[in-house]
Amino acid sequence: MDWESGIKEMKRRRQVGVSMGGPEKIERHHRKGYLTARERIEKLIDPGTWWETGLLEQYEWRSEQGVKELPTAMIRGFAKIGGRTVSIHADDRTILAGTDEQKPAGHGRSKGMETLVPPEIRSYPVIGLGDGGGARIQNIMGSYGLLALTYPIRRLMSPRRSPHVATIMGHCYGAPTWEAAVADFVVMVQNGTSMAVSSPRVLEVALNEKVSPEELGADCQGLLKLYAFKLR
Repeated sequence: MDWESGIKEMKRRRQVGVSMGGPEKIERHHRKGYLTARERIEKLIDPGTWWETGLLEQYEWRSEQGVKELPTAMIRGFAKIGGRTVSIHADDRTILAGTDEQKPAGHGRSKGMETLVPPEIRSYPVIGLGDGGGARIQNIMGSYGLLALTYPIRRLMSPRRSPHVATIMGHCYGAPTWEAAVADFVVMVQNGTSMAVSSPRVLEVALNEKVSPEELGADCQGLLKLYAFKLR
């Protein structure tokens, strides 16, 4: 690829990244009363301090309609809040329900530069804006896929010198829930949110049992409290 073609490709990928799931899905998200991941970040940080990592990353989504390139459903980067540098990652629900592609060795729930620095020496506080469906099932089938899940969870559980804040800002399943279980401080929006190990749809397919997000979330609270207690 020559220099001019490379610049053109970079601009194309950047446009895909900032467009998130597209105007229709963003509007649908707004109609439900939610802000997008990027809007949440902008409201949280000091203006003009956002430095994003992984904006050019794309994911190939294969379906009966063919192959489509999508931006990653995890927005991550660094910013300042009250003048202090923090690491932020946010689930983008406008892209395949905020599910994560889960690649091994450094990708996943806390992917980005913060995972490259061991937690025991990392000084930046970590903030997770949870609003996602966890790992994409088709990506974690088999031993190789399941192995990809262990890395980000182990990183979250590692000893650290800086605080880790997790939020539950929608119906969260899988990874956002585990992050909340091991975080130092958790904020959960009162209405229109839930947290559980897996989604009602996965439960329906696996066990032929229908349950609401609120019922499923209530059932898992005891398990999460026990899990968090054992980690401490």
